[in-house]
Amino acid sequence: MKAAITKQFRIIGILFLTIFCGYLLLTLVYLLPNSLLADNVKKSASELLQQSVYPSIYFKGAVLDNWTDAECISVTYNTSSSNPFYNAINAFHMGETDGVQRLYDTLFHPDAVLNSVDHSYLWHGFRIWLRPLLCLYELSDIRALCFCINFVLFGVLCVFLQKLPGHLWNVLPFAAAYFYFNFAVESISLLFFTDLNIMMLSCLGILWAVSRKKDPTIIFALTGAVIAFSSMLIFPMLAIGFPLIVWLTATKDVERSLIEKILHMIPYALYWLIGYAITSLTKILLSQTMINSNSGVNMVKLYLGSSNHLSAADRMERLRKVFNQIIYTSDLRYDCLMLTIAILLLIIIIRRKFSRHALLQGIPYLAIALLPFLWIFAVAGHSHHFWTCFNFSIMIYAVLQLLCNMCHHKEGGA
Repeated sequence: MKAAITKQFRIIGILFLTIFCGYLLLTLVYLLPNSLLADNVKKSASELLQQSVYPSIYFKGAVLDNWTDAECISVTYNTSSSNPFYNAINAFHMGETDGVQRLYDTLFHPDAVLNSVDHSYLWHGFRIWLRPLLCLYELSDIRALCFCINFVLFGVLCVFLQKLPGHLWNVLPFAAAYFYFNFAVESISLLFFTDLNIMMLSCLGILWAVSRKKDPTIIFALTGAVIAFSSMLIFPMLAIGFPLIVWLTATKDVERSLIEKILHMIPYALYWLIGYAITSLTKILLSQTMINSNSGVNMVKLYLGSSNHLSAADRMERLRKVFNQIIYTSDLRYDCLMLTIAILLLIIIIRRKFSRHALLQGIPYLAIALLPFLWIFAVAGHSHHFWTCFNFSIMIYAVLQLLCNMCHHKEGGA
């Protein structure tokens, strides 16, 4: 009991230390004068205006989120004080039009009357890497760099998944879920890049912990904190759903009962939630105390649907619309997904893999597959964006991994 309490205090302490380090880094990057960023920010604004708000990247169902990228650049560039810590807290953009036009007007129409829109409650962490990069490169170069980093991390993670028992049976589900929603190309959008790479780094951390027989609890807690610090409400479920599936896959040959696996998963999810909640509350409290802003509380109410009184029926209808996007994202990818599931089921039937043990071991995967439904139902007020359906990549990954496990399941294995 004493050891458990000590562990909890140690994890909480590490979380607060991580938050402190995050704000310290943010403060340090705001020591960089805006004059170092100005040329590349202006070039990026002009480039975004030429491309439009949501230009196609010629993959069906995939677009560049220029609106959000423009706002990322705007909150990174805008400052209102000579105090770097205040600027680190006070994330804001100017204007009431779309994000691309707002950024352009801020830079090229300095005499225009533009209202300040607070983002201090929501976006913080990505500015740690984006502000220094804007000193060196314009957006097109940064996007190329994002794609390369994402590609390398994806490749490294696939290599380590392939080394687990089951080999390519572990790579297929992850790759299928990853490519279904065009994550390889969507990763050049700045916030998508941030969340996707936090997810993959967390998965690599879980694989490292399992290979060293270490407790991955702190990795889950840190993942929750970092995803909340970086963007808070883009698609944070990927940073808990994917790592949980990777943990289940990496430990599937460990002799554990179904109850034992569930009893391991619940604390991991809870510590992720603790990290996420502590960091989110810190952001909101700092915005209230430092810049006298209540926008964080108001936005959380909006996202949770309490400010517009969403009923259970309203939430179910929004969930249904988001779920339907899985089908309409791309006819080709949807047909390939259905064909893959059909082939896996055929292999399971032919090889008679419908054992009671294999089905019981699949229950945790099905539980994880429900996470997108629970998240979208809870934050129904934030379910109107085109990328909300990306959360369902967790469901695709979980179901495919379950079927692949059954395909190569050996009787007597865990």
